[in-house]
Amino acid sequence: DGFVLCWGEGLNGKLGTGDVANVNVPTPVTGGAAFTSVSAGTSHTCAIRASDSRVMCWGAAANGRLGNNLTAPDVPNPTLTTDVAAYNSVSAGVGHTCGIRSSDRRVQCWGTAANGRLGNGLTVPDVLVPSPTTNTSAFIPVSAGGVHSCGIRSDGLAFCWGGNGSGQLGNNDGTFTEQSNPVAVANSLHFAEISAGGSAETCGVTTAGTGFCWGLASF
Repeated sequence: DGFVLCWGEGLNGKLGTGDVANVNVPTPVTGGAAFTSVSAGTSHTCAIRASDSRVMCWGAAANGRLGNNLTAPDVPNPTLTTDVAAYNSVSAGVGHTCGIRSSDRRVQCWGTAANGRLGNGLTVPDVLVPSPTTNTSAFIPVSAGGVHSCGIRSDGLAFCWGGNGSGQLGNNDGTFTEQSNPVAVANSLHFAEISAGGSAETCGVTTAGTGFCWGLASF
């Protein structure tokens, strides 16, 4: 039926159940809307509403990660971002969110700009509403991680941006320099899936079905 169910720690209202209580069984979020996809971040959650494909987020509002042009208060109920456009992908990270707008398939990011993880060429200020990265290409999926983000361009080439302290951008930069603009992953591999980890690692699956990982190798 498309209903989103959440459970676990309720801090910041990240479960979308209307309060901050912990929940130990799958529980529907408030509002009764159907969704087509959902992504749980560290302290917030975002989903795509089925009726119009708009992005709704809930949980911690700090840094503007909910995309509602506010940094407070936290929101324990699904709330629309300011962008009225339809989306076909959304990913909630640690302090930011990224999604792909359906009309042109450009990546939009919002939340903390630290480390350049929004891909807009800047590390400050934080961005409180969905805003495009500097890469104008069409993308398929996008993944928001800890201090970096990654996506796959429509031709299958992967791009990452943000913190690179452990090589998680995969761009073969031996200086481990953060990048505030999307940079191509080395070796011209063509990917079907990619996931930016919550720490400092990235993994992807190529169109040939081979898995690759890069970045932090231990904790």
